[in-house]
Formats: sequence, structure tokens, C-alpha cells
Amino acid sequence: DAMGTLASRLFAASELIAEFTYYLFNGALYTRGSAAIAILSHHALYAWLLRPPAVGGRAERARHRLQALRCLPNWRPHTMPDIEAATSHTADAYVR
Repeated sequence: DAMGTLASRLFAASELIAEFTYYLFNGALYTRGSAAIAILSHHALYAWLLRPPAVGGRAERARHRLQALRCLPNWRPHTMPDIEAATSHTADAYVR
């Protein structure tokens, strides 16, 4: 069914975004700002995935963006995703 397909595609997209983030974290270890760049890229990919429809006014798009940001998967409190990525042997281990 269509919802099952959509759910599986969203799950696959979220895993790919997490894997991409893993590579960003590991691409520039110990470089100032690299963690922030990876986190912003992670959120930008989710914001693109949940982008507002092309129709509607500016206020409607702003409401949609705010709702999408509230749905973004945030890291657990007191975690360091860049350190977790550096200590994971593979992207799959980081995602899981």
C-alpha cells in the first residue's frame, strides 16, 4: 500500500542521512567547526526531505518549516554524535 511504501522510503532516507552524517563527522576529525557543519548538514537534509509544498503563502511555508523542525530527530541529551561517529567502526554501526 502507499503508506507502507512511504514509511519504508522515509526510513531508508533517514538511514542514508545518518550514514552521510557519519562520514561528515569522520571526514574532518579534530577540525574546528566540523561537528557543527555535520549537524547543520544533517538538519538541512531533513528540512529538504520535509520541504513545504510549492503552493501557499510565506506564512504557510514558515508554519510548515517550524512543524518540520519539531519533527527532526534530535540526538539524545548529553551525547556527542561526533565522538560516537569517531568511535564507530562503520557507518552501519553508527546508524544502529
